[in-house]
Amino acid sequence: MNGDGMTCDRLIELAVQIISAIATAAAVIVALRDSHRARNVHDEDMRRRQAEGVSCWLEDLGPDDHPYDSAFLYVRTVLSNKSESPVYNVVITCVGIQGNGPKPNGELAGPDYECRSYISVLPPGSWSTLLPTHGRGMGILGSEIAFTDARGTSWIRRANGHLETIDTSPINFYGISLPIPWETCDLDISDTLIHGRRWV
Repeated sequence: MNGDGMTCDRLIELAVQIISAIATAAAVIVALRDSHRARNVHDEDMRRRQAEGVSCWLEDLGPDDHPYDSAFLYVRTVLSNKSESPVYNVVITCVGIQGNGPKPNGELAGPDYECRSYISVLPPGSWSTLLPTHGRGMGILGSEIAFTDARGTSWIRRANGHLETIDTSPINFYGISLPIPWETCDLDISDTLIHGRRWV
């Protein structure tokens, strides 16, 4: 009886130890998984941080501010880079948001689409360019911006504000042929009023 009792007690003790070890191992696995998940979230936040600060939008020009051009109607496009570093290989494309007009995504317009502007380097701050368009027609126009960040990752922010990564440079993404008619930003619209000219 005593031997059987000791054996039973020992088995119970071993069972408790096994259960405790399993619980400890499970807690470690959960902690490692949560740590890995948190690290991935942090890495993704860091990866997106600069891109999140880059955007563009259209602003109407006054009736006397449009440059004369029989082929295009130019629309002021504000370019905002709220990060602390420049972004590169910037392509701004006129797209359609609603109704008849351009394609809703720039890559659908084809590589020879004329309603684009090309900025070689977009410094931090608020800048502007004139985007060629074919007019609003019966639709609503928007703009999307594709660019490469300081880490070498390329992104596109759609006209609806959605930010996406792209697997190649903006030039290759749109299939644009070389040479590229790069422009430069040299006028900060937060300090200066702009009246109907291309800022290069």
